[in-house]
Amino acid sequence: MQSHSTEQACLHLLNLNESVSLSVVLEYDGSNSTIFDQAVEEDNFYACANFEVSHKSSEQMAFVTLLVKGDTLKIFERRSVALSSEETVTFVQTDKPIYKSGEHVSLDHTSVLPKFEVKVSAPQTITISDDEFQISTCAKYTFGQPVHGKVQVQVCRGFFSSVACEKDKNEICEQFVAQMDFHLC
Repeated sequence: MQSHSTEQACLHLLNLNESVSLSVVLEYDGSNSTIFDQAVEEDNFYACANFEVSHKSSEQMAFVTLLVKGDTLKIFERRSVALSSEETVTFVQTDKPIYKSGEHVSLDHTSVLPKFEVKVSAPQTITISDDEFQISTCAKYTFGQPVHGKVQVQVCRGFFSSVACEKDKNEICEQFVAQMDFHLC
């Protein structure tokens, strides 16, 4: 999750056979932020909620806690989530690599790294019932020419289980690498 940003959490509960209370809480920097807190009556439930990661956190980890509770059902999961802060990097190029004390420093702005913009179009959600899905990318330099290169996409599905002994299973991931088709821009 990116600090100082709006993030989105989606929750999909299938084949519920009873009404449950649902709670999802984000914990970081010693405070709690409620993402979901509601009763669920239907058999299949799907919802997304936006939430703020409001300030630059001194912590690099946050925790998301899920609690689903009914008469006979209880699911409790607590997962760690990495927090990343926005970093700014400044690149300065000078006319020579080393200066002596008292020498005048001359900055060279003739070789500026080209800037480009990348647009990614992907489905809002992907469920296990989707056999395939479409992702498109478009990268253009600020002066309008397409960026040639490869795109790498990793799609992961976390393993969630209410059975305590299956808690440490790894998530399932697929990785795809493709040549960018700049004609689609």
